[in-house]
Amino acid sequence: MILRKQNKFFASVVGFGGLGHLAVKYGVAMNADVTVISSSESKRDDAIKFGAKQFILSTDLEQINAAANKFDFIIDCVPVKHDLIHIFSILKFGGTFCM
Repeated sequence: MILRKQNKFFASVVGFGGLGHLAVKYGVAMNADVTVISSSESKRDDAIKFGAKQFILSTDLEQINAAANKFDFIIDCVPVKHDLIHIFSILKFGGTFCM
């Protein structure tokens, strides 16, 4: 992950399991503005404790649409088949998607 010094770098972690926890920690350590996207509302408090600035519930399309074209980097840590259409809509043009 390459961080820009002059601008804020917005990163998103999709899925907040074991790998997602590590991704948040790394993003925060690199001064990224990290947002966690999860299908489980119960993970919100843990995401914030780990340093995420925001939490988006993946089943809430209003929250997803509000984040359209926001992220420079998205890492998808979900280990099962899932829909990516809404995830791609929040990635900036020229952003990086890692799966």
